[in-house]
Amino acid sequence: MGDSRGVIEFDGVTKVYPGATAPSVDRLTMRIEAGEICALVGPSGSGKTTAMRMVNRLIEPTSGTIRIDGVDTRSIDVETLRRSIGYVIQQVGLFPHRSVLDNVGTVPRLLGWDESRIAARSRELLDLVGLDPSKFGMRYPAQLSGGQRQRVGVARALAADPPVMLMDEPFGAIDPLVREQIQDEFLRMQQDVRKTIIIVTHDLDEAMRMGDKVAVLQEGGVLAQLATPEQLLAAPANDFVQRFVGGDAALRRLALAKVHDLPLIPLDVAHAQGFGVMVDQQAQPVQWANGTPVRARIAIDATLRTALGELIATGESFAPVIDGMGRPVGIVTTALLHGWLDRPVAQSIDQHAAAGVDWHGPAQHGYAPPMQAQPMRFGSSRG
Repeated sequence: MGDSRGVIEFDGVTKVYPGATAPSVDRLTMRIEAGEICALVGPSGSGKTTAMRMVNRLIEPTSGTIRIDGVDTRSIDVETLRRSIGYVIQQVGLFPHRSVLDNVGTVPRLLGWDESRIAARSRELLDLVGLDPSKFGMRYPAQLSGGQRQRVGVARALAADPPVMLMDEPFGAIDPLVREQIQDEFLRMQQDVRKTIIIVTHDLDEAMRMGDKVAVLQEGGVLAQLATPEQLLAAPANDFVQRFVGGDAALRRLALAKVHDLPLIPLDVAHAQGFGVMVDQQAQPVQWANGTPVRARIAIDATLRTALGELIATGESFAPVIDGMGRPVGIVTTALLHGWLDRPVAQSIDQHAAAGVDWHGPAQHGYAPPMQAQPMRFGSSRG
């Protein structure tokens, strides 16, 4: 469903509201590549929502140019422009007296699609956002939870297959426990649809989690920095950005990567170094080679921040990493986590990976395993 359309360029864009003494957005210049998610963050009054709404001309720029795939948005009929851009807001804005399927089909119907095509597309998109169309398609917005309504809003924004989506605080009104799940599902969906997305959020953690790039705006709508989340945390451009990201930048960076991104210590190397892990009949790690029980087990898809928290909570400096079946696949150590933070950020342009970093195991990071027992296993030998 995805394509290469949707490059967004801001070229010296300024917005001064009538009667204002200063710009809301001041000479904003940046480029968002096709298929990227760019999160706009900044304090109140930084112009992030104004900047986003100028893309679909809900707000008209005072000066400067916004281009989508090289075309000046002012040269496009405003209704045509808006129908070609998906738009998701915090309050969702579903039509209360229309069914879910009718809500999703709103823009295709305005574009004159035939009803069979609209119905097929609406059902396809409900499946994509994790709502069974046979179960939810004929319900009305009042019969849905907040998270379900937000999913319908996303499906509606995708209905006409727009190259660009604008999202204004889309997850802010959702319960925090549900919000992370919906964010994860949205990111999985983005792998398929590959839209160019601008998301406005006041939540820095959400921006770091969702954005391929993060644009930090400061008071007066001045762009302070545009960077990947990790580059932003590791190398703030100025004092304002450093204050904005706060003093826990290292922990935020650890939340950007998963355990599977690390060069884990292989099990055979761990055995050879004297801290082999022993498994039970179900191939679950239960004991170290010196007889000490395994107190921490780290999921392969956990974030590095979660892994560190588990090690700290159990007082351990290393732990087995387990797959979805609970079987050990390697060893993670606090030294590996420190090493990930210490590596040159420029070698990891993708903030969700640690590829390209030449690590050679725990000895490179001063790690000396405390156990000298011979490697042992008992029970099942299934790997």
